[in-house]
Amino acid sequence: MSIKLVTPRRQKGAMLIEALIGILLISVGVLGIVGLQASSIAAVTESKHRANAAFLANQILSRMWTDNPANLTSYRNNADGTGCAFSGTASTNTNVTNWLGASGSTGTVYDTLPGTSAATQQIKVGTGNTVEINLCWRSPGAAAFHSYTLGTQINGTAP
Repeated sequence: MSIKLVTPRRQKGAMLIEALIGILLISVGVLGIVGLQASSIAAVTESKHRANAAFLANQILSRMWTDNPANLTSYRNNADGTGCAFSGTASTNTNVTNWLGASGSTGTVYDTLPGTSAATQQIKVGTGNTVEINLCWRSPGAAAFHSYTLGTQINGTAP
């Protein structure tokens, strides 16, 4: 008596389909990681600009604190306007002009923050020696301005 063995039909191409699905899943994962990395870089860059703006605002404020309080009004720079569209008289105070600087002047507003101009930096000095410093910058490729505002009151007498 002869026994005929029946072999199951082979699944031709199943391994290829599994490999393609695996490659697809890995590709989607890699693209997600690349997108996350890009948004992370943008967030770190914006954080750096905000930290620089805070440093620069505190820098001019410290100069105002150490100066004679009677000279505070000379620090006014583009004291009119809001929303990074400032206007008014530019300050001629040496501390302010050095702080604003020019392109290529290391450690100045123009050299540190991207997309700045004279019209996007404001220092208001109000009654009771209240001070408001507004710094605006535009990140490369961005349409809108980013801003940092520091407000305080300077009390005291001449040093």
